[in-house]
Amino acid sequence: MKITKLLMIIAIPLIFSIAALAGDGSGDIRVGYVYLDEEGNESINQPTFNEYDGIGVSLEKFRYVFTNGMRINTNLQNINLENRNLSFEFSKPGLFGIETNSNQFRRVYDFEGNNYTKRNLTSANVWVNVLKYAKIYAKSSFNDLSGEMDDLFGSSYTTIPHHVDYARSKNTCGTVINYEGRSVRVEYGASDFDDKTSDNNDQSRISALVSAVAPVPRFEWLVLSGAYSYFETEYEYTEFKIKSTTAKGGALAELPYNLSLNYFVIFNRAGSDSDFVETDNLAHAAYLSYKNPGRYGATIGYQNDTRDDYEDAIKANSYYLSAWFMPNRNFEFKGDYGYRSEDIDEGARLVGEECRDNIKVSAKYKYPDKGWLKAGFISRSRENDDLGSKVNYDNIYADALVNIVKYADLSIGYAYSVGKYENNEQTYEFDSHQLHGDIQTKEYKNLTAQFGVVYYRSQKDLDVESFTIRSKLVYNFVPDGRVEIAYNVYNFDDLDYLDRYFTENFVEINIIKTLNF
Repeated sequence: MKITKLLMIIAIPLIFSIAALAGDGSGDIRVGYVYLDEEGNESINQPTFNEYDGIGVSLEKFRYVFTNGMRINTNLQNINLENRNLSFEFSKPGLFGIETNSNQFRRVYDFEGNNYTKRNLTSANVWVNVLKYAKIYAKSSFNDLSGEMDDLFGSSYTTIPHHVDYARSKNTCGTVINYEGRSVRVEYGASDFDDKTSDNNDQSRISALVSAVAPVPRFEWLVLSGAYSYFETEYEYTEFKIKSTTAKGGALAELPYNLSLNYFVIFNRAGSDSDFVETDNLAHAAYLSYKNPGRYGATIGYQNDTRDDYEDAIKANSYYLSAWFMPNRNFEFKGDYGYRSEDIDEGARLVGEECRDNIKVSAKYKYPDKGWLKAGFISRSRENDDLGSKVNYDNIYADALVNIVKYADLSIGYAYSVGKYENNEQTYEFDSHQLHGDIQTKEYKNLTAQFGVVYYRSQKDLDVESFTIRSKLVYNFVPDGRVEIAYNVYNFDDLDYLDRYFTENFVEINIIKTLNF
């Protein structure tokens, strides 16, 4: 990709040339080799999609501060491989900054790994403080995807891959003014979508944003905020247009007795040039909070939503309650509850009326310098009488971190989940167990070691088993140098299908030199 190569051409010579300049800097140069041994269906284990074998070169955690205050920060990982991830920043705080990022990722779709799509994302951000309180900025991003893609949700078991090749680009410019707790932002953007396989999908978009936040003069305890945004998308082949306008307003009041009240309203109108009417969306929400720092606190909230497109109107009411309590510095308890009901006020909706609720409770015990123990429970449900559907999901978990003085840090955890999905046609159930553990040793005769495992098992209507084993040995030699040897195993098996299994052995050897100058 041309932009990625340009980034490396600019960044690498600049980084290595500054060693002769006055200032302070550090970073790691890493040279390593990755060996992969894969067996099975390469399309089913996502953690391994973006792994490539071969020799890799990286410059990581690099920072340099010049005597005049200018700074360079960068991470250039796997510069020469297909899964490279590059970032570079050159700035002087309070004056200017330049930031660039580029990374690549792939998604595999077939058993042998021949059908896959590659994604490239490159972005840049430039800002300048033209005045003490005012900053102007420009942002740009480019994202392209190409390759062979399968329909993952097709009705037939055998799918035929189809070629995809498209690019997205976006450019934005704006200004921000900050002065004594007051802020104003003005922004304009333009973006394009170019489908190289069909001109019918090509699109262009313009967008605009104005926002402001400010306390009320002589009433500094009351902060008002507001924003206006607009976008318009046009399909270039048909000249069909979609547009949306959104207005937001809010107020945050710091009240006596450690109380605070937060209110906001959002209005959105969306439509197209082929519609006779547009859809209106209106939401109000208010949250009242009380906080006694270091001891306890609570929040209660209510939100009302309305969606009206002339013939149909949907209204929703949502309620929220949360609380936390610390009886002492070692214990902490938290709880959250949310409920939302969506009702048809006029006309009809394809999915009808439904309600949802969500419950979370947790407790944590911290033992100073020794570790902590945390346990919790999560419950979610969703019910729709018109569709005859009901979903229930419950999860209980426990995690612990133990600091074994002079020897190692040990973390372990277990989670159990159970779910049931039912409608007028069928019922689907599952229960799953997940166990994880990790141990990191303290340094002994220049050696440190790490070993971790994650095991997952799900049964009933789903019959899946997977595990991941990660291990690493680090030897520190000569000043500022070390050798790392990593061995990982990934395994996935869908026991209901003969061809949905995968095993990978991952071996990586790195030689790392830390620079200090």
